[in-house]
Amino acid sequence: MVALAVWRDNRCNQCGGDLEETTSEENDGTPGHGAYLPLLPIRCHRCTALAKSEAHYRDLKAEHPHALIHRVELHPPRIA
Repeated sequence: MVALAVWRDNRCNQCGGDLEETTSEENDGTPGHGAYLPLLPIRCHRCTALAKSEAHYRDLKAEHPHALIHRVELHPPRIA
């Protein structure tokens, strides 16, 4: 448990990165230093399905939509 606490204490509370690396001046993006660069986003299709389900029930004005637990399952492709 102590090791987990130490690990958590050394993480950025915003991005989860290792503070020793993410706060190092060697990675500040100035000439001759490393730099963090944004990558193109990727889509999680499971999150998309969950968001669609949440929006559907919100649009229906379901009673207490915040209390609904949305679930999805992966269906393999149909083979004809």
